[in-house]
Formats: sequence, structure tokens, C-alpha cells
Amino acid sequence: MLLNIKKITDWRKISGTCLQGHINVDYAILVKVFGKPEGMFDSYKSDCAWDLEINGVVCTIYNYKDGKNYMGSKGLAKKYITDWHIGGKSVLAQRYVDAAIANYFAKQETLTA
Repeated sequence: MLLNIKKITDWRKISGTCLQGHINVDYAILVKVFGKPEGMFDSYKSDCAWDLEINGVVCTIYNYKDGKNYMGSKGLAKKYITDWHIGGKSVLAQRYVDAAIANYFAKQETLTA
């Protein structure tokens, strides 16, 4: 699936998003697929986020209440977080994030074959 992925820098585009699903993947994979987490997030409940537009659909990826910002010393460092929330204004957000990660793994398999 061909995906056009752009980072969102205008907070108004992510206003009104809500939870659309979850993804279980390493932080390092998210960085390889989407770049550094530069999204806007609630620094009390989250430690990092990606705000993206994939094929015109607003998608946010963020951790929630499992990192150091919320749990202090008992929280996970970003590099150990694997449970990520996907937000958006449509269920397509989940589908496009899943597709972007699947594309990454498919490309890796092609490179090693």
C-alpha cells in the first residue's frame, strides 16, 4: 500500500482526536518508520507522541500512563515501551498506522531475502 506520511505541526489538526486502537511495537521501530517523536502530548500522562497525516488521515501515536512522566521511577523508559495508543478522528487512523509498520517490515524482509 502506497502511503504518504507527513508530520503535523499545527495542533488544531489533532484537536478532537480520540483513541482508535492500539499497537504493540518497539519504540525503535516507531522511530525508524515515523522519525523522532515530535508530536504534541500531555506531558503528565505521556512521554512522547507522533502526530501524523497518512494519506490525508490524522493519526496520533502515543504512550499513555506507563512511562516515567506518569509513574515516576516505576515507569518505563521510552525505549522499553511497546504498548502504544493510536488516536485519530476515524478508524482509518489505526489501519494506516498498521499499514505503515507492515510496509516497513515487508521492506526489511525484501532486503534480507
